[in-house]
Amino acid sequence: MVGTKHTLVEHEALDGVVVTACVSDTKLFDKIEAHGGALYDTMQEADAVADRINEKYAADGGIVPDLLNGAHMSGFTKKVRVSGQRLYIPIRTGPGTS
Repeated sequence: MVGTKHTLVEHEALDGVVVTACVSDTKLFDKIEAHGGALYDTMQEADAVADRINEKYAADGGIVPDLLNGAHMSGFTKKVRVSGQRLYIPIRTGPGTS
């Protein structure tokens, strides 16, 4: 076992709100990364990212996929669930963006 990491998922009661979830299954680590999700070493780091995402999109009425800005994808996927919640896929604009 590698240890616990943290990722971003959709809030269980508030559609479109990003929250942090703990992950300790290494197979799930691989699945999260394969689907474009992010893993963080600390909950504080993941919480800070979730806060920035929620603040940025609050004025826009929620998280909306935007493929016109060079992003790979943004939003939630039902293909990967963590503790029953849909995985959040962040916008990718750096190296490796497809």
